[in-house]
Amino acid sequence: MKTYFSNLRRNFQASFCSLTSVASIAVILIGASSSSARQEEKKAEPAKTPAEGTTEYKTEAGRIVTTVVEGLNNPSSVVMQPETGVVFVADSGNGQVVRIVNGKAEPIVTDFPKESLATTPSVNIGPLSLAFLNRENLIVGCGGQPAGVDAVKVYTITAATKFDAPKLSINLVADEPQSQPAEGNFFGLAVAPNAVFTTSQGDAAKGWISVTMKTAGESLSGLVRHIASTEATGVATPSAITITPHGYLLVANVGSLGAEKDSVLAFYEPASKKMLMKLDTGLMDISAIAYSPRRQMYALDMAWSQPEMGGLYRIVEDKTAASGLRTKLICKLPHPTSMSFDGDGGVYVTLRGEVDDKGNSKGLLVRIPSEENL
Repeated sequence: MKTYFSNLRRNFQASFCSLTSVASIAVILIGASSSSARQEEKKAEPAKTPAEGTTEYKTEAGRIVTTVVEGLNNPSSVVMQPETGVVFVADSGNGQVVRIVNGKAEPIVTDFPKESLATTPSVNIGPLSLAFLNRENLIVGCGGQPAGVDAVKVYTITAATKFDAPKLSINLVADEPQSQPAEGNFFGLAVAPNAVFTTSQGDAAKGWISVTMKTAGESLSGLVRHIASTEATGVATPSAITITPHGYLLVANVGSLGAEKDSVLAFYEPASKKMLMKLDTGLMDISAIAYSPRRQMYALDMAWSQPEMGGLYRIVEDKTAASGLRTKLICKLPHPTSMSFDGDGGVYVTLRGEVDDKGNSKGLLVRIPSEENL
């Protein structure tokens, strides 16, 4: 671990040696200038008539958002398998991970226990986050059990229909000497070249981002607390997490689940744990963050209490704004929970759907087309 973080520190110093201001840091981290973004905004097209078999959702430019799979229950994560392009979804409310085969959800891991997440409304959760360590190994961040019991698990992907036994299971128990609570509900996963980072719930005052190192055998070492995001940002509940194109850690802290637009983004240098920049987004409840193949930053706002405000937003640097950024709505979507860009430039998005009185939902997997030029 020491060698890896030493290398990260050297890379960080080399990348930032020529930066002299917060504005120049924003250019490299956010990845877009306000002028280029405004030019792209002029490309909006007239609304098109939905084709048969599509949903009623359309982008702001009028392009059709197609439904890929229906019948999911609180889907919380979508990823694509490296090299194959096969789509995997955490069908969280059904306690399983599915892969999409010929437009249908095929259960592949079905042994996850379920529990209700203490929110309003309460929702049933099981597996919460997915990421590929490599083509053969799928990482699953679990939820729904008591903190300290929830685990980060690794499954070896095969051609078999189901493979319920994980090859590895690691968790974060309470640290009694320092009185640190146990961690659970691993909402986000981000894979760096030699480490995997995850967000979780447990110590509300700290808001831990944890790390596990990759091993020589293409597995993971133990999980340890790494960055106290709530202390750093002053905003509770780390959720979405990703690695930026330049190798930094980008984390969204949700804040409250009310009507407040209090979600923030924070960039960290992984080795020193230093927060490089915090950005007020003007979004309500960021559920996912990602960079497109064109290295532009996007966020999903789940807008927990106001689904009409939910959707996919582009994060754009704007020197004229007090926050240093602005958001551009790409597509209104109710309760979006996760996204994954495909090789064609399209983006898959999971939608939670409305929740019934038993905590179940009618979730969807949809796709925004590559013609949107994200």
